[in-house]
Amino acid sequence: MKYLFLSLGLASIAACGSSPSGPSTLNLVSTPTGTGSFAVSFNSGADIYTVEIEGDMDLLVGDPALDLNTFDRSSNPISGTGMYASIGDQSSVSLLQTEGAINLTAAQYQRLTAGPVAQSGVVNLSGNYIAFLTNPVDDTLTFIANGDAALTVILNNATVSGEVTNRILRNKDTIVPIGTTLADLTLNSTNLSSNGTFSGSTSGGGFAASTVTDASYQGLIAGPNSEEAVGVVTLRHLTAATIDETGIFAFGH
Repeated sequence: MKYLFLSLGLASIAACGSSPSGPSTLNLVSTPTGTGSFAVSFNSGADIYTVEIEGDMDLLVGDPALDLNTFDRSSNPISGTGMYASIGDQSSVSLLQTEGAINLTAAQYQRLTAGPVAQSGVVNLSGNYIAFLTNPVDDTLTFIANGDAALTVILNNATVSGEVTNRILRNKDTIVPIGTTLADLTLNSTNLSSNGTFSGSTSGGGFAASTVTDASYQGLIAGPNSEEAVGVVTLRHLTAATIDETGIFAFGH
């Protein structure tokens, strides 16, 4: 039985050494980081997630018909809680949205294993992206979006950059594409810290007639060869109605 525990917290890194130019040999197990506050335990044998939101427990059951790429969907239609999660060998990331007694959209990522990370070279990662688009007034779900993701990690220069392409807007209940175009989203080049984490700004990613504001991303690399990466993207679409986008990316899962 495999359990994955997530809860909001600042990254906690136990270092064996560091380098000002990029990741060195570190003990890189981290506590979850992201937006919002929730905790998750995962029973892989039964495909069940137990979620704790502000002290209340909720049971989410896997819904494979709504899986997208590497992201597994689970939900509880009675409580109105739904989640996408991706779990790799070295890292995990989850995106949660609930409507009911509590309205919340939140995302978290975590490094799962300890060990050294690569210190030199260029790592090109391909992965996936998924997002909940919500009404910021009451945090209710409006759309789901997904896309293809790419990340370039230049360890010698300690920089990270990437993009999310083929962004498809989908019905929030059925995940059927609805035909509205979303522009590609650029993860602008940013510094990779000595503990393997990064944060930066994004550009693009809007609807055909929207302005994007408050756009940023954050995440971490994981694995001895930096073969995995996970993180969170947040941005606001200013159209006739304001829409918030909270997304997650997973590489190497």
